[in-house]
Amino acid sequence: MGLLYAFYVAGNQNTVMTLWKVINKSTAGFTKSFFESFVPGKNLRGLANLEGFA
Repeated sequence: MGLLYAFYVAGNQNTVMTLWKVINKSTAGFTKSFFESFVPGKNLRGLANLEGFA
């Protein structure tokens, strides 16, 4: 049993997770910004704005 199962039991129907460790603040910031921009109904400009992280 893990975190994904806990989300499932709580009723979450859509979960995006990574299998890799996040080893620094830059990667954590990019990942957080990416998924905040990846919202249904938004266009891809939010994702394009993350180009500065790469």
